[in-house]
Amino acid sequence: MRSPRDSRAESASRHRRSSGARYLLAIGLCILVAAALLGVAAPARAIGSGDISGTVWEGFGVPLAGVTVTAYHFDGGAWTAVDTDTTDVNGDYTLNVPVATGYHVGFALTGYVDQWWANKATQAAATAIDNVSATVDVTGINATLAATSSFVTT
Repeated sequence: MRSPRDSRAESASRHRRSSGARYLLAIGLCILVAAALLGVAAPARAIGSGDISGTVWEGFGVPLAGVTVTAYHFDGGAWTAVDTDTTDVNGDYTLNVPVATGYHVGFALTGYVDQWWANKATQAAATAIDNVSATVDVTGINATLAATSSFVTT
């Protein structure tokens, strides 16, 4: 038969174990909340890749949302789409591409004239982006799209 003293000792031991677990859980939750408040996040960049980013405007300097922006790379005798993004409400986009040279970036939105970096009408004429690195982002790859004509001629 157990003595009251043994029962109290066992109860105290269980209490210490559950208190320790609650303490660790509380510490873990505090760390998660602090990370969320500070905006700490795991990097989205893949190993051996870099970012190409910029802003797209319409002809009057207003940011354009919904523009499809695509990075192409010449590989195996053909241009291949490597990454595509859609501009946000501020006209901003980010493409994540493998470290390489010779990227051509195209901009397209219905109702606007398609364009290639830097203000070129065709992919063949596009200015190549050669400095994509895993340590330095390529920024400022911006575009200004002109609206297509809505005039009807007879």
